[in-house]
Amino acid sequence: MLKNRIKRWLENYPNVYVGRLSKKNLFRSLTSNSRILPDFIIIGESKCGTTSLYNYMIQHPAIKPALSKEINFFNWSYDKPQNWYSAHFPTKLKKKISKHICKKTFLTGEATPLYLFNSQVPKRMFETIPNVKIIVVLRNPVDRAYSHYHDLGVRLGGEKRTFDDAIRSELKILEEENYVTTNYDGNFTDRLYQYVVRGIYLDHLKIWMDVFPVKQFLILKTEELEKNPSEILNSVFKFLSLHNYDKINFKEKHNVSKYEPMKEQSRKILKKFFKSHNERLYKFLKRDFEWDY
Repeated sequence: MLKNRIKRWLENYPNVYVGRLSKKNLFRSLTSNSRILPDFIIIGESKCGTTSLYNYMIQHPAIKPALSKEINFFNWSYDKPQNWYSAHFPTKLKKKISKHICKKTFLTGEATPLYLFNSQVPKRMFETIPNVKIIVVLRNPVDRAYSHYHDLGVRLGGEKRTFDDAIRSELKILEEENYVTTNYDGNFTDRLYQYVVRGIYLDHLKIWMDVFPVKQFLILKTEELEKNPSEILNSVFKFLSLHNYDKINFKEKHNVSKYEPMKEQSRKILKKFFKSHNERLYKFLKRDFEWDY
């Protein structure tokens, strides 16, 4: 098929954004040198609400979306040139027209949850976009683990174990390894079945905050985003120096799955494990997320 032959030929030229072959994507690749880089990036773990937050944010008239929400440039595609990355964002001309002629603010950004847990990403990102604003979304690690198990492990990954067996197995490994910190830099397949360790947030946040100034971070709590989305979005807009916007549609939910409630015994086991890690996080951020009650 001609389209597939063209796509294979283009793969020899990494400056070209291949993705789904289309005129639009080819135009993006040809204009990649004249495109901007993101003003903000959302990080956090899977099942923490990053998709919902991003889709709410891009409803603000001053925020223009990237070609795709998750670009995974600084972890999976860092071997590609910066042009490949910039091809995902709007043109410099578009921003210039908006800013200088229309007198309107113009921001863009992406949301790749997996950036948080790759220790190589912060330095890579700082070298490329040192002034980028970083929005971190954190969820109660107990609930995150259970949601991850059902939505990514079972539904997408073919997980055959029960949740109890899965977490007991992972906790046993962590105990044998005398877990202190983990700087995971491997591939997604390995991490797909890690439900517990991905909820230990602090050790990875420290790596980020050793690279970027603290003032460039906004830490959000998933539960507050779900409970008071309007209030949280306004705090995000303030962080980005934007005016409040009250016309966001919060009715549409993203990446929501239904499953049976977690067994109380499982919750008890996980709460016990995460207690010390959560306390370290609260102390470091000087903020009680109230996940232990």
